[in-house]
Amino acid sequence: MTIAATQRPLRAVIFMGSTRAKRVGDRVTAQLVGAMRERAWHTETIDPRASHDGFFMRLLEKPLFHYKPGEDVPAALTATAASIASADAVVVCSPEMNHTLAPGLVNVMSHFGSSLFAHKPAGSPTCAQTLRSQRREIEGKAATTSSETSTS
Repeated sequence: MTIAATQRPLRAVIFMGSTRAKRVGDRVTAQLVGAMRERAWHTETIDPRASHDGFFMRLLEKPLFHYKPGEDVPAALTATAASIASADAVVVCSPEMNHTLAPGLVNVMSHFGSSLFAHKPAGSPTCAQTLRSQRREIEGKAATTSSETSTS
């Protein structure tokens, strides 16, 4: 699908939900970005670990909508708010969590009022560790435990 010369590309903001060092979300987000760009979308990824020098790794202290006119608003908030406002769609790439929402995702999205997200289509692909990678992780822990036991 190509875009006519008179149309601007559609814009999507992609929120990464995981803040863990070892996460599947990087690969899933890269696939999403690639697929969307093939369809002529412009994408911007908001990664709590990396965006704006990790600004969103800090716990929410004051959301954007609590700042009064004339107050100094952190640049990370105004830039991210502008990205959300200019997006035609919102994609939330969330890790699978047991019985809860991803804390990093909740933290970053809670900085912004619902009006920035209103009337925009949204998608929510989720990602999880595969059984194979879980088995490798368990086997690695078991091997470490048994070697520690045998050397004791």
